Amino acid sequence: MFLARNRASNSPSGLKAHSTGNLREGRLSRYESAMQEKRLLLVEDDPDHCLLARRVLERQGFQVTVVPNGSACLEALSQTPFDLLLLDYRLPRTDGLQVLRQVRQAGHDLPVVLMTAYGDEQVAVEAMKSGAADYVVKKPGYLSELRETIAQVMQRHALETALSASQRRYQRLFTASRDAILVLDAQNRVIDLNPTAEALLDVPKQQAIGQPLLEQIDLVPPERFTTWYEGLDEADHLPEIGLELTRPEGQSRWVEARASRLEPGYNLLILRDVTQAHRQQVVWEALNRAALAAHNKLNPMGIYRAVAHTLLELGLSSSLWWLDEQAQTFQARFTTYPQQAQDAFVSKTGLNTEHLALPVA
Repeated sequence: MFLARNRASNSPSGLKAHSTGNLREGRLSRYESAMQEKRLLLVEDDPDHCLLARRVLERQGFQVTVVPNGSACLEALSQTPFDLLLLDYRLPRTDGLQVLRQVRQAGHDLPVVLMTAYGDEQVAVEAMKSGAADYVVKKPGYLSELRETIAQVMQRHALETALSASQRRYQRLFTASRDAILVLDAQNRVIDLNPTAEALLDVPKQQAIGQPLLEQIDLVPPERFTTWYEGLDEADHLPEIGLELTRPEGQSRWVEARASRLEPGYNLLILRDVTQAHRQQVVWEALNRAALAAHNKLNPMGIYRAVAHTLLELGLSSSLWWLDEQAQTFQARFTTYPQQAQDAFVSKTGLNTEHLALPVA
């Protein structure tokens, strides 16, 4: 019997496992190198074909496990992680197409190569539609073709796995980025955006997808953004630019924008929210102007009034508490202790003393 002819020890499941023999000495071909340290599950009930195929595959570096039917195949896959499934079409009580579908339904995503008899090419086509990576027709000399087909499938699967891992890493970075990231097509329609972009633009993702970017938000000045963004027609990357972004409810945010070309017809737009830093800079400049204007009139109390007025204009009324508390004492201290008054003012406002140039007695 077929099972009795296999020389491996019995496993609890009744499957026959065959370990890889020693690799022949000498330089390995690129096909053999692709197969080293890989586990292959061979589903074949014909003892002659099984013996020949197993020997070829083991010489190439595969660790080969042989099972005779579909149920044993599913049991083996549930117990051991395999790198490739080599599946014969003609099997007892079922066929390779049914086994392939059961394998996919069970959630096993390893590459599958189907072996068919001469004249079963239509079966092979159906297998490809069902998720097989490739097929080999059992005709004279087919083992040589099998060897190359399996190596090509393994190399292709390795590339697809690496690409999938890269895509997962990109998706994690895309989702977790603190910068707003948008993917735009050639018509500036939003193809994708990350959660940070949703929050910054205040536009839900499902509403943004497929819509032109500038129909959902205003970038001020718009002509500056348009001229800058059109630079991607000639360059792969654009230098950073500062813009004011007006959201749908009318609130403004200040952003630093960068753009890169992803591939023909698709661009990447990155927006970094710098509103807090921008406001701090505006406050700094406004307070300096107000303080200098009041000081030019040699009016110490006017400095406080000017600064208070500026803070109110900027919507920062919460910062007025110290003005109210110290305005009266500042008038007296400025006359009696000018240096200390200057220090107190600088300490409270954070303004540059060189710019203020307050008089010292």
